[in-house]
Amino acid sequence: MEDALPRLIAEDTGFITPDVVELRRRLGIPGMRVFQFAWDGNPANEHKPNNYERNLAAYTGTHDNNTLLGWRLEEATDAEAL
Repeated sequence: MEDALPRLIAEDTGFITPDVVELRRRLGIPGMRVFQFAWDGNPANEHKPNNYERNLAAYTGTHDNNTLLGWRLEEATDAEAL
């Protein structure tokens, strides 16, 4: 199992409790951040690229999101669209 840990990425989006964050960090498993989740007006939002921590994978969206182009053209507000 230890040999597999560096290849795992935890899907830690949504409601995640502090004990889950601690376990992920203790095991050295990268978390994930989603660019499209960053634009809620909260400057401390963990999905904002400026707030990314080390040891994570960054995605533009997920299977539940529109494509980045579709989001930008069809869904994003002017403030979100950069």
